[in-house]
Amino acid sequence: MNIKTLINRSLALVLAMILAAMPLTPVAAATTAEIVPTGNGTYTGWLNDYTTIDEGTGAAICHNGDYVYTSTGTSRESVVIPLATVPDGATITSIDVIAKDRSNSEDGGTYATFVRFNGTDSADSETHTTTFAEADCTGSRTDIFDVTDTAKNGSTTLEIGVVKINSGGITNNGVRIGTLSAVINYTISVSGPRNSGAGSDDASIGTIAWTNPGNIISNNNLYAMADLTAGTTSHYLQATNYGFNIPSGATISGIEAKIGRLGEDSSGSDVRDNVVSLIKGGVVTGENKAVVLQDWPSTEAVATYGGITDLWETTWTTEDINSSNFGLALAVSSSTGAREAHVDYMQITVTYQLPSTTTTVDCGSGVPIVDYEASITCVATVTRNAGSNTPAGSVSWNTNSNGSFATSPCTLSGAAGTATCSVSYTPGSVGTG
Repeated sequence: MNIKTLINRSLALVLAMILAAMPLTPVAAATTAEIVPTGNGTYTGWLNDYTTIDEGTGAAICHNGDYVYTSTGTSRESVVIPLATVPDGATITSIDVIAKDRSNSEDGGTYATFVRFNGTDSADSETHTTTFAEADCTGSRTDIFDVTDTAKNGSTTLEIGVVKINSGGITNNGVRIGTLSAVINYTISVSGPRNSGAGSDDASIGTIAWTNPGNIISNNNLYAMADLTAGTTSHYLQATNYGFNIPSGATISGIEAKIGRLGEDSSGSDVRDNVVSLIKGGVVTGENKAVVLQDWPSTEAVATYGGITDLWETTWTTEDINSSNFGLALAVSSSTGAREAHVDYMQITVTYQLPSTTTTVDCGSGVPIVDYEASITCVATVTRNAGSNTPAGSVSWNTNSNGSFATSPCTLSGAAGTATCSVSYTPGSVGTG
């Protein structure tokens, strides 16, 4: 924390504190695709290993040795689920475990599933009863495990598994698991969709100018228009001034663009994307997501580009996104004749993840003042932004003046996601003001 000292005529020291405030942030729910195991987990009590159950539900096999098996009660088997498709910083909220099963040779064998999240086993799922078939898997189970909301990072781990349940009689019969996989549910901070605040024609590409480019600032059926002829490409239609205010320190996770557009002519439309790219620092950059082989519709419809985990093959900072010259660039073309391209709006949504904690400092209400040869108490409050843990550790203090802190670092203590610690600041020397 940087503390500046100013001396007035009464030899008082004014501490100007830079306070970090975290706004309320909307979140979007997201779900991974099915994730298959990549290794053996903590428990290896069943016959065979993860390589026999890693083909996914669409290719489940419960015969020819391509399964894990046991008839031993309480025996557990777990496998490693990679989390690469969950963005770092996203908050994991629940885990779906999917199993394909059958009895080994007779109906009735029972089992349950479980998750092992960050090294801790969940309670077992409800008990599943299997049936027998000569070859195919006969059962398909999906168990949903609500986990403590946890911000995913590089040390987050997940295993999923099965446990044999023997309650006597036919429940003790053997069970085969043909596939075991997971779907991860998480939330991610989101801003948007936002309309641009400005639209402009940029002649750095193509030969056909856009008329009324400022019409793209809202979804209102007022259009920017490019009057194409055969074999021509338009200029860039640039949308900027989106007015994002992503919190400083956030990590950008993805960018999604939506364009409301249509192409028209008496004989049909062959208006097509030529360029759909983002603008960073006023420069068209990153991946070109144009769908160059698809005609635009003859009535207005929305086209979506990118997504909540898509960075368009470049890197982004909050400053890039919040800048007035961040935006979206579109160029279109026609190959066969006179065509009109109409664009109603160009919206952008940005997903991001906040730091795991936010720190604020309070040295008193208003502008704190400490008299010469006196001290002032400053309190640091560290608040979690995601997950379930209360911040712990210490806070170090420093100043660009000549005072001292007692005692720095201070040790955090607290509960329910918020921890605090305090120090006493004493100025070292002052001038005459």
